[in-house]
Amino acid sequence: MQRDADALECFASARRLGTNTTALAEAEGDAFYNCKQFAEARKAYRRALQLQDSTDVLSKLGLAEVRMNQIGPGLKKLTLAIAKSAATPELHDRLVSAQLSLGHISEAAQAAEDKLRAAKPTESAYLRAAVLCMHAKQVDRALKIVGQGAREFPGSAELKQAAAQLGSQAREESHAANVAAC
Repeated sequence: MQRDADALECFASARRLGTNTTALAEAEGDAFYNCKQFAEARKAYRRALQLQDSTDVLSKLGLAEVRMNQIGPGLKKLTLAIAKSAATPELHDRLVSAQLSLGHISEAAQAAEDKLRAAKPTESAYLRAAVLCMHAKQVDRALKIVGQGAREFPGSAELKQAAAQLGSQAREESHAANVAAC
């Protein structure tokens, strides 16, 4: 229902009544995170990790730390979570989000591309990686990614359209570079 602030009251009440589970701590962390209370989210995720080791929670903790400007420790947790469970797409998505929140477009593009190799790729994952490469001014790389995606999902109109648009843009940029060189 996306009523995270209201949910926080329920979580606090459950803890006062003696409920102390991983699921409660993680859900509370998620609610704090969604309310942009990153320090409180961090505390809840740490409680969840004390109860049960989880790469999902570790990556959430890392993202909360990045958002708290504890960049080094946060990125370390995010990459550790991926190293432990590389096939989990959400872990890669959190690293992409962290890099974007820091304004690191090239690193976000790399994380999105790494996700394509590590987890079962989807059409939207190919598109996201290509868009990030475009924003990082890496047109050839973006073109390669949408080409791979179009081969993987031959029925995808979105990937075909993206490949055509990127191909046209790459030709225009190449022509402009040739004209400038003359």
